Amino acid sequence: MLPRIALVFSFLAGPALADAEAVIEKHIAPGYANLSSAPADLSAAATIDCSPDALRSQFHAAYDAWISISHIQFGPIEDQGLSLAIAFWPDPKDSTGKAIARLTAAADPIVDTPDRFSDVSAAAQGFTALERLLYDPQPDPNYACRLTRAISTELSDKAQVIQADWPAFAALMYSADEDKNMRFQSTDEVNRVLYTALSTGL
Repeated sequence: MLPRIALVFSFLAGPALADAEAVIEKHIAPGYANLSSAPADLSAAATIDCSPDALRSQFHAAYDAWISISHIQFGPIEDQGLSLAIAFWPDPKDSTGKAIARLTAAADPIVDTPDRFSDVSAAAQGFTALERLLYDPQPDPNYACRLTRAISTELSDKAQVIQADWPAFAALMYSADEDKNMRFQSTDEVNRVLYTALSTGL
């Protein structure tokens, strides 16, 4: 993670928009492409076999893809409020454990309805919830399997949304000096957003 961040800061050594374009094209865009493909692989694997032993390697690959780009907290992920639903962390009150326990105790059938699963608590979605299912003993392995599939599908869907919506947001960053751009009104503003995201990540 640190070498990637250092590389991005090297791109931002000057104030020119070209530096921001380098960050977008060489760091953010590939990062979101990886985030799109890895959870899709995880979801496909879960459809075939949702047991913890079968999914842990794909889980790690997908989680790593998220970690490598999770410091980018602007753009589609911010506009649609997706960050906590992708990884509910920090979690000092163990909201994730409690949310999973509630779903499991009720054997809530919402896990079998992909269009509705996004309505459950963000604490029961995303990588942190999936990690519990794959590494902690579960009182109902059959339900845990169904919940694992639901989370994996939802993660893949969210990653696809970010990937699909990112180019339009990137275009706003590229056109920061244009009068019609109400999101970014200067290249300095674009660089400031990038610096803030990366320094916060560090």
